[in-house]
Amino acid sequence: AEFPRFNLLSNEAMLLLFSYEGRPKEAISYICHSFTGLKDLQLEFRNGGENQVLVSMLASMGEKVNLIKEVPCDGHIVDWAKDLEASIAPSVQAEFAALLASGSTSLELLHALPLQLGVLCINTEVTHTVEEALQQHSKGNEDAWEDVDANMTSQNEALLLPLRGLSVIPG
Repeated sequence: AEFPRFNLLSNEAMLLLFSYEGRPKEAISYICHSFTGLKDLQLEFRNGGENQVLVSMLASMGEKVNLIKEVPCDGHIVDWAKDLEASIAPSVQAEFAALLASGSTSLELLHALPLQLGVLCINTEVTHTVEEALQQHSKGNEDAWEDVDANMTSQNEALLLPLRGLSVIPG
């Protein structure tokens, strides 16, 4: 197959998808079925309505991510599906980098973001803290691990408190 993700579609769906050549709005639902967790794509018109481009995506959990490189939908569906696939990872990475650079605390991120992104930010912060402790310990600071343990224990309690009400974490 030219685009392996289309193997996730039935033969009937693939025929319908390719019948929508030049009509991206109709093709979007089939494209979304090819990407796990992708609910919708936002189209905008350019050049006085001559061209259509994908500008953002909406995940099944409600996260909206702007594409850092707009995807032109003029031409063969396989071509713009490949361009979309190539744009997704850098767009999510840019969104994540902006969240980390925002200076928000883990608790603020957890409350403000969809759960998956909040947990990802927390995991990144914990990894950074552990790496710093490893560096400090290798320089002879024997208390580095105790400081990390005490800090992370109190931080985890603050983070888990709001989640207990979601019945995913026992009280």
